[in-house]
Amino acid sequence: MNKDRDFLISVAEKRCLPSFEKAINNYVSGKPYLEIDHISIDCSKMEELLRSLWGFAPLLKSKEYFITVTGEKRELSEAIRWVILKASDEKDEKCLSRFSANRHEICFANQMITEFAGYCIAVTLAPEKLWYPYSKDEQERIGAWIKKWAVMALKNSWRNNHFWFPMLAVVALEKMGIDCGDVDDAMNDGFKVLDTMYIDCGWYKDGGFGRFDFYLAWSHHFYPLLWAYISQGTRFYDNERAEEYKRRTAEFFDYYTHMFDFDGSVAAFGRSLSYRYAQSAFFAAAALTDCKIDMGVARRCLIKNVEYFENNVITEKDNVFPAGYLYKSTGIVENYTSSGGAYWCSKVFVALLMDEKHPFWQAEEGKMPIEKGDFILNSPVESINMVLEGNKKSGITLFNNTATAHIGGIYGGRFNDMASYYSKFVYNSRSGFGISSADNCSSDNMISLETADGTLTSRRNGFTDEGYVDGV
Repeated sequence: MNKDRDFLISVAEKRCLPSFEKAINNYVSGKPYLEIDHISIDCSKMEELLRSLWGFAPLLKSKEYFITVTGEKRELSEAIRWVILKASDEKDEKCLSRFSANRHEICFANQMITEFAGYCIAVTLAPEKLWYPYSKDEQERIGAWIKKWAVMALKNSWRNNHFWFPMLAVVALEKMGIDCGDVDDAMNDGFKVLDTMYIDCGWYKDGGFGRFDFYLAWSHHFYPLLWAYISQGTRFYDNERAEEYKRRTAEFFDYYTHMFDFDGSVAAFGRSLSYRYAQSAFFAAAALTDCKIDMGVARRCLIKNVEYFENNVITEKDNVFPAGYLYKSTGIVENYTSSGGAYWCSKVFVALLMDEKHPFWQAEEGKMPIEKGDFILNSPVESINMVLEGNKKSGITLFNNTATAHIGGIYGGRFNDMASYYSKFVYNSRSGFGISSADNCSSDNMISLETADGTLTSRRNGFTDEGYVDGV
């Protein structure tokens, strides 16, 4: 028995089983959704149905679970197979691509691939429960349906971290025995685009320079390591590339551990904060792929981060994580996600792919940097001036002089209030931050100017980094 691993299993069961049950019942009943993404209601349904699979597959692999669907007790794996069978049948009224033509099909493919990738990876991890029980004809039909959208998304991907979704889906499809054809050029294009986002010392940018947030950890590091893990044995595996990804993660590890406070909280900033303890999925993927990190410190950060949310998130009666951070707050849910988006938190449960004897669980527990003493730490990359201060009295404070919502050459609000997500002077682990609305400007932790009559208020949308002058 390992208390940390057992704790993580209990959290996965506590959070994911109610999510699966709610999602499948919503799918069966056709219940309307209050928070939907900007592409399609069908994408929102798939998001709610499948996001928990990113991390729950390791448990399905070794144990059967039961949920209640329309008053009937059913095996979870059987219910998931049933949903996929109906969702992929273009003659069925519950097919989840019936209305794809109502929106640009390429946009539909790119949005759906975020969920298909997680499903395909789950199938490769637990094929006995999610794939083998299908007949050959059913496998071929489901495979052809997902392959259509995966290849379309791969060849027309949004050119940022999103590229990983079709790339992971194609690799997983091939492991499922589904030949995706001539996609080598598209895969190489994806690697090329993603390589342009790497800066140095383990740091990536997500699009334009300044888009620095937790996507560095839960996307730009997590997905390459997952690719390295699942692509072995396929025509796409590249050992040299896999080792380079591990090296980058090990280099980023020492900085990233400084972002965690005593209680496992972080200085929350940036978008997609509703993913919650996806923040620590970085440590799970790093350990799973044997990166050269301190396993005891990695486990300490992961467990404390999960504990923080388990101790502080306010859920409703169904025990499902609501849209929000520590409480239901639909205002922070970006238009590319919906009510089920929070369940990318389940990525942290890939740690359960490691058995009890793995060094991640066996290593002596280490101390997080904040537990060793106060510190001030700048980014090791000269052009990224984001200073972290760790203080036992005030927690972790991020002094921000680089992260900003720079989109398309302007300071914009494509995904809600990007200025508040990225452009405040400071963010702190023990204090949230305000988000502006149409009639109320969030002026905390930034310079804000208001006209004398109060009819117009400005806020800090962006800034220019002047670098160091006389040591300042």
